[in-house]
Amino acid sequence: MRILQLRDRTEGVPRSAGSWYRLQRTHHRIPDVVVLETKNFSKPRLTAPPLLAIEVVSESSFFRDYNTKAREQADFGIPAYWVVNPLLEAARMLELRLDGGDYRVVQDAVGENAFTTEFPFQVTIIPDLLMAGADGPWDLSGEGA
Repeated sequence: MRILQLRDRTEGVPRSAGSWYRLQRTHHRIPDVVVLETKNFSKPRLTAPPLLAIEVVSESSFFRDYNTKAREQADFGIPAYWVVNPLLEAARMLELRLDGGDYRVVQDAVGENAFTTEFPFQVTIIPDLLMAGADGPWDLSGEGA
């Protein structure tokens, strides 16, 4: 399993690390982060849907991340989609899972509430701690050292 950050910004211009998936001949997406099986990765694009796509909401991408990208990623067959929203007073993490071709909400964790999942790997994250910054704690489970 690989975790890739797919976007690198240089002088405000998005630059791909080399991984994207094609929705149509003239339309493709580059999620902020993907988790995939190594066998399904062949630069410059994914050869099969990743296990997970993660988008981090910005002011300019709010509608796209919650609606357009969710629909497109479900159509592509990505089993899990997380939306991380740092713009709210308390950070939010939304987990969606593919069910019959559409996403259903599995969990919606806000602030100090734990975001816990088993797919595609076991993890517990406290959204507010995720957004704590470079000087903040890095134990994202909230359990302490």
